[in-house]
Amino acid sequence: AKKRPEILRSNERITTEDILQFENVSDIVSFIADRKISELSYGGLRETERFIKDRLGLELFDNQKQRELLTILVELRNIQAHNRGRINELFLKRVGDHSQTHFKFIKGETYQADFDAIIALSNNAIKIAVDMDEKIANKFRLPRSEFKSLYSKLRADREARLKRMPLPHQP
Repeated sequence: AKKRPEILRSNERITTEDILQFENVSDIVSFIADRKISELSYGGLRETERFIKDRLGLELFDNQKQRELLTILVELRNIQAHNRGRINELFLKRVGDHSQTHFKFIKGETYQADFDAIIALSNNAIKIAVDMDEKIANKFRLPRSEFKSLYSKLRADREARLKRMPLPHQP
C-alpha cells in the first residue's frame, strides 16, 4: 500500500481527529492500510479474497483445492481457539463440502490434526502467500529484494518437497 496507496481508495471515512495525529501523508497511508488489514482479518477468508480480486484484480487461489485447504486451516484454528477443537455446525457450514480432501470432520467430536495434516495445510498456506507475493510484485512492477536468488532456490526446494508429500489421511 505504501508503493501503491491507490489500492486503498474507497468511500470509507477517516475523521479529522485521526488525520491531525499524523505528521505526513505516508503516516496516513500506513494508518489506513493497518486499519484495512485489521478489518479484513475479522471479515474472514471470503472478504479477503473479494478485496484482493476487486482492488488488485488478482485471484487469491489458483484452484478450488487451495481454497478448500486454506478454509480448513483457518476454521481449524478457529475451533481450536474458541471451541477446544470440537467440531460444530458453524465449522461444518464454513468448511462446506470437503469431499475432495482426506479430512473427516464429525459434528460434536474433537478434531486434532496429525503431523501430515499440519504439514499439508501449512504448505498450502505458504504456497498461496508466496504466489500472491509474486503476483503483486509482477502486477505493480515492484522491485524484488537482493535475496531473490535465495528465495527462488528455497521455493524450488519447497515445491520439490510438496510434490513428494502425501495427502493427509485421517482415521
